[in-house]
Amino acid sequence: MAFFSSAIFANDQPTKLKIQLLAENVYQHISYKEVAPYGMVAASGLVVVDGNNAHIIDTPWTQEDTEHLITWIQAKGLTIKSGVASHFHEDASSGIPLLNKAQIKTYATPLTNHLLSLNDREKSSDEITSNPFELVKNSIEIFYPGAGHTQDNIVVWLPKAKILFGGCFVKSRHSKP
Repeated sequence: MAFFSSAIFANDQPTKLKIQLLAENVYQHISYKEVAPYGMVAASGLVVVDGNNAHIIDTPWTQEDTEHLITWIQAKGLTIKSGVASHFHEDASSGIPLLNKAQIKTYATPLTNHLLSLNDREKSSDEITSNPFELVKNSIEIFYPGAGHTQDNIVVWLPKAKILFGGCFVKSRHSKP
């Protein structure tokens, strides 16, 4: 089993969106943003391929990088079926407006949508209504383990690949809170 976190501090890393294959039908996308006082911060999410469909787990930091990710997915001949925000921070949810506009279903917990609203940000089109929540049968399972990095963070289990994506819930012990 593999565990993946979404936030990494990357002082001298490139600032362009990176995409790499993690396992069969699972790609990691990494985007970067300058965040005071930390400097350049990398955040990652996943693209999970199921047949000809793709599912985005956490969007990149910016809508521009989200557009690049969408273009990359479509160039592979895939149809984007959904996007999931693991929590309300920008490194997981900033692409929601772009996906909503493209009429791609976006998912977040009711608490995440509430926190997005409190911060004057666009909510997901659909809500994660059970715990656990099966987004794609036998392929993508979502679980709310309780408060961690944020009070609303969720984790995503990919049983076929045996990957648990913890988003910002999983951090290095050296990370700043």
